[in-house]
Amino acid sequence: MTTQRGMALLSVLLMIAMMTSIAVVIQRQWVDALRRANALSFQQQAKWTLAGAEQWLLAQPEARQAGRLSTLTLEGETVNYRWHDNQACFNLNALALRGRVDRDNIYWPTAAQRVFIALLTQQGISPENASNLIHRLAQRLNPDNRRDVPPALDEINQLRDLSFFTPSQWSSLASQLCVLPDIRLQINLNGLNTTTLPLLNALLGGQADVPALLTLLAHRPAMGWRDVTAFLADVPVAPTEAANTLQSIAVFDSQEWALQLWIARDNHLAAQRTRFVISQGVPRVRYRHYGLSTE
Repeated sequence: MTTQRGMALLSVLLMIAMMTSIAVVIQRQWVDALRRANALSFQQQAKWTLAGAEQWLLAQPEARQAGRLSTLTLEGETVNYRWHDNQACFNLNALALRGRVDRDNIYWPTAAQRVFIALLTQQGISPENASNLIHRLAQRLNPDNRRDVPPALDEINQLRDLSFFTPSQWSSLASQLCVLPDIRLQINLNGLNTTTLPLLNALLGGQADVPALLTLLAHRPAMGWRDVTAFLADVPVAPTEAANTLQSIAVFDSQEWALQLWIARDNHLAAQRTRFVISQGVPRVRYRHYGLSTE
């Protein structure tokens, strides 16, 4: 009899333990389902909020200030945003075009190649090695040496993946680079700042030091330089060959922009990055990235 009672008690305890385990599993699944539902609801609402914020900001050309973190409130939600000037950087796709060889078999690099070589020498790469790297890169981007070659790169990390640079060189170089759906190099001199001092120095042939570059930026007119002549008048060093380079690549207003938007609430994050071009004063969206993006 005692044995039977013990077995009955053990059976009851096992049933209670099983029921408790089932209850815990059900509760955990319910909590997970609730979290997924909340996350899905947040993402759906955030997507429309970010779309509305994008439309509002694209209609405010006077608000485009590259690099500055700003916020706006839309539908009771705080939207963080930052503008990126995509012409205040070196367009890697411009390296697809090769220079020319004259009748004396002397190679004359393009303006884009000259600027990029100056960028590389600031990373401790010798001019000879920089020229060799330029040739190898041009062969990868434009193996048939076409003049009408389409852009080959979609993001700067594709250059890093070619293993042309050490990690330390790439870390310093990456902040000066960008990729545009164009093989031209057009750099907005009015968009350059202290972050892009290496690029500014490369445009000047690598002749300036940091104090001289900072002086140049400090003397930039409030409305920006109007042309190359006005820019060169403020350059504190003799520009020599850089003057010819600037004539072909310098612009003073950007047509290529990116708008980074994100909403962070509780443990949720929604992000969107829109790249657009200004055509006849009207912004036209090239494409959008959803989620975190560095390009």
